[in-house]
Amino acid sequence: MRPGYGPAALELAAIELRRGKAAAAETLLADLVRSHPDWADAHAMLGRSRLLRGEAAKAEGALRAALEINPRYAAARTDLGWALLALSRSAEADVEFAHALELDPLGALPRQQLEWRELLATRRGA
Repeated sequence: MRPGYGPAALELAAIELRRGKAAAAETLLADLVRSHPDWADAHAMLGRSRLLRGEAAKAEGALRAALEINPRYAAARTDLGWALLALSRSAEADVEFAHALELDPLGALPRQQLEWRELLATRRGA
């Protein structure tokens, strides 16, 4: 890989995430975001790596940066929903899950999350 070749670094970070190596991915992605601040994918993947490492507040920042670049990025909205849930901001999370579903109606994860939360709310009310 040629040093500084952004697309290859992004792909390598994706591979590290799939391998469960969020810390290695985060290192690659932090450098990539600095060199390519306009790449929504890099910000979103950085957010996901931070979320997987249990750093929800840092994940939120990276995911919001991705959404500033591309507001129609459904996967980033879903991950933002998970980050907000981890930060105990469930109402905001629900908004992000619903928005992700509007953007990607076949998105299973935001749909399941909203259905699960609705079921819990219904059971509590019964």
